[in-house]
Amino acid sequence: MISRTVRKLSSLQETAASSRVLNLVATWKQSGPQPQYSHRPLLENRVLNRSIIVKHQLRANERVYFDDNRLSATKIIIPIDMDNLQTGGYSIFIGERNYEARLRAILGSNQRKNSRDREVLTLLDSLPSFDPFLLREAVVKKGFDVAPCYFELSQADLTAMRALAIDEVSSLVRLSFAGNAGLASYTERLINKILATKPDEQLEPLRQTLKLSPEEFEEGLFCWKAFLYYKWAQNDILDNAQALIEDILNIQPSDFLKQDERHYLNHSRMVTRRGLMDGLDNIEKIVALYDRAYCDLIKRGSPLLFREFLLTAPRLFNQLGGQLAAINHMSHFWAYRFHSHHANPKISALDLVELFSDFQQGLGIGSDKGAKVW
Repeated sequence: MISRTVRKLSSLQETAASSRVLNLVATWKQSGPQPQYSHRPLLENRVLNRSIIVKHQLRANERVYFDDNRLSATKIIIPIDMDNLQTGGYSIFIGERNYEARLRAILGSNQRKNSRDREVLTLLDSLPSFDPFLLREAVVKKGFDVAPCYFELSQADLTAMRALAIDEVSSLVRLSFAGNAGLASYTERLINKILATKPDEQLEPLRQTLKLSPEEFEEGLFCWKAFLYYKWAQNDILDNAQALIEDILNIQPSDFLKQDERHYLNHSRMVTRRGLMDGLDNIEKIVALYDRAYCDLIKRGSPLLFREFLLTAPRLFNQLGGQLAAINHMSHFWAYRFHSHHANPKISALDLVELFSDFQQGLGIGSDKGAKVW
């Protein structure tokens, strides 16, 4: 089917905090000429490896494609024209009713040859987020050999988080490169290298400060960039979190409710609110681990805690990245549904319960299927 997310595919390249979007078209355009891109692909099928994969909130007319009652799905969009994304694309949902037949049309009938791509797609569908740090950790755990170019932050994300990164890193730069003239410009160049995760001789004093081997240092830089990203993402969601909590508490459906229906709606409302607040608290606790380790390095000049944190940080990516993505989705979807210029603030009780249920699923809260009261 022609994807209605033609609204617009081209805008995905400019989207910051795009943890719900895996833009393989952008990866191909940026890294296609590099040998690693084709020698160690994420997806071996050429068409799929130039697609855009999205964590998608299902519209009412799209739910008929599934046999279950899911509210969101992973959508593969294959652009019609790679050089002009405004022309739109064809789409397929992972797990939709005719998924296997449609996937075979792309992959071909050789099941053995295409088994790896099927496994990768299943993995992508299971992930709560496509942020590159969580994605790389999941891919490595599954044993797939994928080139680093598939795990880069978008340029929009890098631009948005740059101010926080400069502020965060400048203290360590002063510690590691004390005595150098032109420290500000030096800091700027080092920030570029750290955010690009490309160690070279200019970062050697930093490696020595952290007492890491060259291999550990490359991995440590990747993990450091991850937490700079997560800390920026945390600040971004905190700007809207309180307003979202208040909206969840105060929104009322447009239709009349019986007493048991109102009771269940309020129960679902409070479960969602508590899940959101617990998620925010958990994110704060994990980021505080990074802050504590980094502060120990800056204020005490002791690299041990920060060094150990960087080497063990990947185990935190799934939990932290998943919760940040879930809350980011809640905030942006709520604003789109109720506060954008074309929004309709009215919502039925059933739709509101389904929306709360989707939020709870994203936050990792089990649904009690209480919507049967309707």
